[in-house]
Amino acid sequence: MTTTMMSQSIPSAVSFKSRVASRQAFMPARAPVATPARQLRVLAARGPNLKPKNNIAKVKYDESAFRTSPLESAFTRRREIFVGRIAMTGFFSAVVGELLTGKGALGQLGLETRLPQPVINWLVIAIVGFNVVTALNPFGSTFSKENQQDVRKRPQGAVQNPKKNVLNDPKGTVGIPGEFGFLKKNELFVGRVAMLGFAAELVGEVLTKGKGPIGQLGLPLGLPLNPEYAGLGLAVWVGFFLVAAIGNGYFGQQEGDEEIY
Repeated sequence: MTTTMMSQSIPSAVSFKSRVASRQAFMPARAPVATPARQLRVLAARGPNLKPKNNIAKVKYDESAFRTSPLESAFTRRREIFVGRIAMTGFFSAVVGELLTGKGALGQLGLETRLPQPVINWLVIAIVGFNVVTALNPFGSTFSKENQQDVRKRPQGAVQNPKKNVLNDPKGTVGIPGEFGFLKKNELFVGRVAMLGFAAELVGEVLTKGKGPIGQLGLPLGLPLNPEYAGLGLAVWVGFFLVAAIGNGYFGQQEGDEEIY
């Protein structure tokens, strides 16, 4: 009797497994658990050209972006990014140099070249004026058909888009991206701010007779330059944005980045 019961249970167990297997064949496959280790392995297997979380699939660099000679002045997408990077580096160097020497960017240049300050001021004005005038040449690369088509790849800003204003989109009006992270749109925005800030620093240094960016900031506050406090404030300022950029998790290629550069 026991043998008979066992013989009957074996086919039933086999038939139960076959029914389960037949049903699983038509069921959607379950996705593996997305653990951090598994995500790292997937990204490593896909290679460096794929993006981390919250990003689109493939890193795309706009190879069709308009190119100009480094010796030619022009207003292009890539040239704006390049000048923005120079401005960010220059402004940061000017602040650090002011903490060390007590002088602004023009004064620091005078220490290096040993030239009189009026000569340095006029040299800087001549260099900036030459580049602006030559870049606005109507027969140059700025107004070429290829460059104008390339520039139009950028999303419309507040000036070109009448739907954006201070009331319904305050961040978009001034071009603030809206999130922290090492992103191309953040680099574009910070580069523009650095260009404006560095130009304002040079003008302010001439008007205040040698004060750098920190010294100029202390004028409306009625506070003299204190290298220790200024250095600590600079470290806190930079550290906050660095931690926010790393901790926020937005990095790498984002959707629409090929429209920036």
